[in-house]
Amino acid sequence: MYTLEDSIKTLKGIGSKTAVLYERLSLESLWDLLFYFPRAYEEFPLPTADLSEICDDEKTAVYFTVNEIPKNIKTKRMDITTLQGFVGDIPFEVVWFRSAYIKNQLQLHETYIFYGKITSVGAFKKKMEQPLVFTKEKYKSVLSSLQPVYSLTKGLTNNALKKQLKSLLDEVSVNDFLPDELLANRNLLGFFDAIKGIHFPDSFDELASARKRLVYNEFLCFILEMERGKLEEEKVLNEFQLSKDDCYESCIKYLSFELTEGQKACLNDLKDDVSGKYVSQRLIQGDVGSGKTILAFLFMTLFVENNYQAAIMVPTEILAKQHYETFCSYIREFQLPFEACLLVGSMTAKEKREVYDKVSSDKPCYIIGTNALIQEKASYRSLALVITDEQHRFGVKQRDAFRKKGIHPFTVVMSATPIPRTLSMILYGPMCRRIACL
Repeated sequence: MYTLEDSIKTLKGIGSKTAVLYERLSLESLWDLLFYFPRAYEEFPLPTADLSEICDDEKTAVYFTVNEIPKNIKTKRMDITTLQGFVGDIPFEVVWFRSAYIKNQLQLHETYIFYGKITSVGAFKKKMEQPLVFTKEKYKSVLSSLQPVYSLTKGLTNNALKKQLKSLLDEVSVNDFLPDELLANRNLLGFFDAIKGIHFPDSFDELASARKRLVYNEFLCFILEMERGKLEEEKVLNEFQLSKDDCYESCIKYLSFELTEGQKACLNDLKDDVSGKYVSQRLIQGDVGSGKTILAFLFMTLFVENNYQAAIMVPTEILAKQHYETFCSYIREFQLPFEACLLVGSMTAKEKREVYDKVSSDKPCYIIGTNALIQEKASYRSLALVITDEQHRFGVKQRDAFRKKGIHPFTVVMSATPIPRTLSMILYGPMCRRIACL
């Protein structure tokens, strides 16, 4: 009985010279071999004795009766073995390279099945090079199953690799690390059954089931590893006291429209974040017109009513002014005792100074603007939340500078089309793993 940590040399038929071939494929242990999955699969067709309808380069299984002894031709480069005959009324030639042994395996007047690509030689003759040779009984066994095709190296054949894998699968077992109840609930194959099914499936359905289980394993291990990394990463304590939510709840209650289920779920995620032990980063993904702006206003309200500043940065002055007008209309509609401030590059020096004075004071407020929000002169008293709208319109350094305007504020980015870097952060970095989607 083998163990998977054993060297590949422990398998019968793999000596030192053959082991070098496997090492070229990075196959050194039995574990490596067991998890060296096929790159493709062959489905053998029904054999035929009629070549008239077969196109060139089409893989075909042909009945062929050996009525003469194959000839070996020696050349400077290699030995060539040829066999002549007929399939029906069509002249047929078979050629093998560096396979002189084939002469001793074919018996006169026996019918075999040759499998390979057909090519035309002249107007009437057909030719097959380097075919696989089967007896009728042997071909029946492969006809009912898919045959694996592996990536190889010079000197190593697909048949040799298949033979070693079959031998290994007969001699080893792999314990399943998932409980039976989970396998049943997820409709998953057992681990070892999946390994056998990926190497030697009887059907495409079995192949699909085996692949499903192995894919599940990869995603599960990936998620567990990410969660482990999440526990180890440096975290910033949440020092913001958000005990009040009367204004926040009142705004939701008296909205002139009902929030969608997606918007409600998003707000619940955001509120869970701010009540947690650590400061978080969050991505809100939603199509244009899905209601990201009202979510930004409501979430900012939660911070403002707790005596903090909340800011949203947008890419254009037109959009900033639209947001400012929208926020002001909400403030009036809900009779909120707070103020909204607008900061854009086209404002006069006097107007900017007035805004700078407001954001550096003790008064909580909504702050809306363009990248003017991250200019050096903009100094914030208690910036606890920063929101970036349409994140793909800002550079990494701009968004980072915005975040650094506060002391470890909560961060939200909103986009209909998240940039790849943000999605990578969700998987690998500190950004909150759950995407709040609308």
